[in-house]
Amino acid sequence: MSKMRFRDCFTMDLMERKPRRYGYRELLRRLVYEPGYRVVVYYRLSEWLRLLRLGGRPARILSRLFLVRISRIPGVEIRTTYPIGAGLLIYHPHDVVIGAGARIGRNVTLYNGVTLGARTLLALDDTKETLERYPTLEDEVTVFPGAKLVGPIVIGRGSVIAANAVVNESFPPHSLIGGIPARLLKSLKG
Repeated sequence: MSKMRFRDCFTMDLMERKPRRYGYRELLRRLVYEPGYRVVVYYRLSEWLRLLRLGGRPARILSRLFLVRISRIPGVEIRTTYPIGAGLLIYHPHDVVIGAGARIGRNVTLYNGVTLGARTLLALDDTKETLERYPTLEDEVTVFPGAKLVGPIVIGRGSVIAANAVVNESFPPHSLIGGIPARLLKSLKG
């Protein structure tokens, strides 16, 4: 991730899902008309600026401003301190919250209203935040609208989380997960 180029901010997630050459006209069209693409590009630009060695403090400030811009217009809050894997796709990006310690793998799809958060609050006297309180989504996970994933859980590769599910425990790869509280509905393997 430290070798990310400026152009990668615009093409990284598209190339992961559909590898081909993307022209500037198509990238501009997507940036203007697709709010989910715009959110991911703002996040990638923020990451690029944060990793930029020559920018110093102005680059870090601009990086934070991109994250503020994401939360202002479409209502998406991305606070994770871990890099998000390539191929992130956010459909209808409203009310999406990705907590500070959430880990997201490659080719993950999130719909509106998804929350990846901590189960417990930190004590007021605790000055060091533990990032192990947040969920981990492995590669190729799809999370449908309104799902809430809380706590230090791991959602296995290729899993699907149903709409409005409240997930507070880990699930194996290729699981269909749903309900309140969430349970394994069926295995999606073979």
